[in-house]
Amino acid sequence: MSSLNCDVYLMHYAILTDRLEFMKEQLRNFKIEYTVISDEPEKSWFKDDMTSKFIKIQKMKSLEHLYNEKISWPAASLAWKHLLFLEKAMNSQRVCLVLEDDAILSDDFVIVINKIIEDNSWDVVFPGSGCNLRVVGTGLVKVPHPASKCTDSYLITPDAARKIYSTLKNSIDFPIDWELNYQMMHHDLKVFWHEPPVVKQGSQDGTWTSSINDKREDLFK
Repeated sequence: MSSLNCDVYLMHYAILTDRLEFMKEQLRNFKIEYTVISDEPEKSWFKDDMTSKFIKIQKMKSLEHLYNEKISWPAASLAWKHLLFLEKAMNSQRVCLVLEDDAILSDDFVIVINKIIEDNSWDVVFPGSGCNLRVVGTGLVKVPHPASKCTDSYLITPDAARKIYSTLKNSIDFPIDWELNYQMMHHDLKVFWHEPPVVKQGSQDGTWTSSINDKREDLFK
């Protein structure tokens, strides 16, 4: 039996085999059962929708600087994986946790995550320290929109996953962390961060090299 009281999904970029082996060892040591999501989208799947982009920017000015940026293929791939995760999460019978393959878990990770799950006041919780984004407080701290961090890790309820999936499946216009900012605001979800964080990003602390701007489109179908 898994040590975590939730379903766990691991987002994996298939060519980064060293990351996967590292994650497998971490999760094995924590006795965490998980499902790997490593599917890649068809190249034709992601298309810039300027109308959709404009509408989202009108509602959330913080996306304005991304308007003329074309999303990289690794970023599109990651967004696709999160969409697949949300489809699974909305059909789950319990809370789901997503981990990206550069996540580094703290020693008290399992204890903290299970404690968060016991609380029923939230829709989404970000337990990580992506981009070193922090908030004043201890434990679960509710944050105003825009409320996402990096997507190295987050917990989501089936109902919240269902709401986000219903609109996200129609149009992904930005990297997934920014897209979630819009989606969580659009659905008025209750979003919390956990302090102190129990996950850090290996691609930000120097453990791994970031792959989000990889130009090798031949890696995709």
